[in-house]
Amino acid sequence: MKRILLAGAALFALTSVSSAADLGLPPIVESDAWAGYYVGLQGGYAFSDLTVDNDTDLETFGSDYDGGFGGVYWGRNWQSGSWVFGLDGSFQVAAIDSDIAIVNPEDPSVETEFFSASRLRVGYAFDNVMLFAAGGFSLAKVNVENDFGDEDAYLKGFTVGAGVEMMIAEGWSARLEYLYLNYDEEQRTIFAGGDTTTYQINVEDVHAIRAGVAYHF
Repeated sequence: MKRILLAGAALFALTSVSSAADLGLPPIVESDAWAGYYVGLQGGYAFSDLTVDNDTDLETFGSDYDGGFGGVYWGRNWQSGSWVFGLDGSFQVAAIDSDIAIVNPEDPSVETEFFSASRLRVGYAFDNVMLFAAGGFSLAKVNVENDFGDEDAYLKGFTVGAGVEMMIAEGWSARLEYLYLNYDEEQRTIFAGGDTTTYQINVEDVHAIRAGVAYHF
C-alpha cells in the first residue's frame, strides 16, 4: 500500500507541476534558457527490498528497506532548440535502513549512509517546463552491523529515471523526479574474537522520489 500511495503522489505531483505552466508563469523565449551550469539542494524518500544471506549460519534475512535522504545536485546543460542534453551529478546523505527482527547476536542490521549518482540527461523543453529522462552510475555506502561489530560496504550499480523541471524565477528552477537504482551484491565479514560472520548484502530494485531547487549560472 505504501508503494502504491507513493507512486500515486509522484504521478499527481508531476502532473500538477506540468499543468502549472498554463497558470500564468511567463514563458521562456530564449533559445538557450536551459543551457549552462546549475547547483541545487534536494531531498526525498527511497524504498526497496533487502536480502542479507548469513553465509556462516546459512540463514537468509529479508526485509523492507526504506528511509529519507537529502543532499546536493549539480550539472551542465547544452540546449539545441527544444532539446536539452546534460551531465547531472548528485550526492545524498541517507538514513535508509532495514527492519530485520534481531533475535540472535549475529543477526544483522543494515543502513545506507549515503549514495551518489552520475548521469547523462536528455530533456525536451517547452515554455518554462522541461521533461527529462536520465541514466548512469550510482555508488552507495552501506553499513552492516551485528552485536560483535560492523563493516562498511560500497555498492556499485546503475540508475535510470525521469522527471519534470520548471523555471520558477529568473535563474531558479524546481525539479521533481523518480529514480530506479539497482546495486551489485557485496560480501562483508564481521570478526568477533576467533569467530567470523560473513554476509552477502543484496540491495536491489530501489525506488526513490526526490525534489530539489537549483540556481542556474
